[in-house]
Amino acid sequence: MLSQTSKSDLARTPQLLYARRFKNRYVAPKPNRIKFLRRANVVLHARSTFTPRLLHTAAMCGRPLDTALANGRSAKMLATSDPRSPFSHKRYTLKKHGKLLIFRTGDIIRAGKHTHGDAVTALYAFTRWASKGTAASLSWPTTVSIPNTVCNAAYTVPIKESVKEHYRATHTPKFPGIALGWQALQGVTVELFLKRNNWIAPGIASPEMLVTASELMNQLHVEVNQ
Repeated sequence: MLSQTSKSDLARTPQLLYARRFKNRYVAPKPNRIKFLRRANVVLHARSTFTPRLLHTAAMCGRPLDTALANGRSAKMLATSDPRSPFSHKRYTLKKHGKLLIFRTGDIIRAGKHTHGDAVTALYAFTRWASKGTAASLSWPTTVSIPNTVCNAAYTVPIKESVKEHYRATHTPKFPGIALGWQALQGVTVELFLKRNNWIAPGIASPEMLVTASELMNQLHVEVNQ
């Protein structure tokens, strides 16, 4: 029985207990053709623009919030507004916190490996550090979402090349991957690579969607290799 992805599963709020939720819902199929499942990239979006939510957050913090995070004294040390520079004044690459993009609107995008918890921790650690020297000496994101988690996996044994002829597959010689789509995976197109016997699933929004993707890819392997 394949897991069903409901509208509630598409919530983009960070899933801090992602691994636990996945483990509680995933039942290894028989036969199991999935060797491993991993999160390869977690994309986090945050916002600190002047909205009613920002006012509420400022009230809870007991001080006004500053949305000009990139203009802080600490942040300016890692960036430049010189267009001739190879470093973008809106982009920050940090060993601990991953890659962050900060926009004048107050929006923040963070991309990096590891977990949802790592992404959220990196966001708040960076904003706390970078807000030093801003007008209000504090910048705090009021909205945080993770709209895209890229997951990768591999099969225990190679899938037959005849998968290219499967009715769910789209293949072109211009691209090494084989695109696979299911109605049960809204907004997700799985890319299968025969050379390394692995596949990636971008757009995963919840642990439940990852469960569904793994079940469908396992079922595909069984169908093609029988």
